[in-house]
Amino acid sequence: MIDRELAYDPEKRHGQIQIHAWLLIWSWGFLIPCGTLIWTHTKRRQPSHPYTHFLFSGLVGVTLAIAGFAYGIAKFTTFSREGVSAFRMAHAVTGTIATIGAMIQTLLYAFMRKPRYPGEKPSDWPRWQKIGQFSHKYLGWVWLLFGLVACETGTHMTNVTHPDFLYLGWDHEDEIYTGGLIGALLATAVVTMTVVLGHNHYHDKLLEAKKDDE
Repeated sequence: MIDRELAYDPEKRHGQIQIHAWLLIWSWGFLIPCGTLIWTHTKRRQPSHPYTHFLFSGLVGVTLAIAGFAYGIAKFTTFSREGVSAFRMAHAVTGTIATIGAMIQTLLYAFMRKPRYPGEKPSDWPRWQKIGQFSHKYLGWVWLLFGLVACETGTHMTNVTHPDFLYLGWDHEDEIYTGGLIGALLATAVVTMTVVLGHNHYHDKLLEAKKDDE
């Protein structure tokens, strides 16, 4: 599925595919879901904690996702030429939706009420605040799904069949990127469980110490 117009310089194209692919795999396959899951499973224990891990993984993930998307727009010609396959166009559109969604999610987060103070009820918030909180809470999973679909479809597009690429030994690229995506998701599970269990255990210890002091 590599374009014939780009076959004149397969080595350059190979490097561009690698940069685009790994930026998106590490963002949508690891950093963004990792930050989302960690925050989801720790926020109720201590709503006012500084959530450094969440900010780091989430914001770095979004930054890499935007960088990978911008790099793809700059180096590939999916939206600017005719004769693009439906599968490739679907990959590009899905990635575009995911990237726009990530930016929207970041803006929503900026307007969220943080932290929630003890005794504070969502019913006391202004209407715009309720809409922002609700949108950020649920739309994030939608953008994450689009991002993962874009990554998965992208791995299929590296199933190279052009003679120039086969000559250079790049006939198993899809296996490399698929393995990388699976590895990133497995790392997400491991890191999420480690951080969540450690965070909750530490928080429980703090509560016990506070009760003992009282």
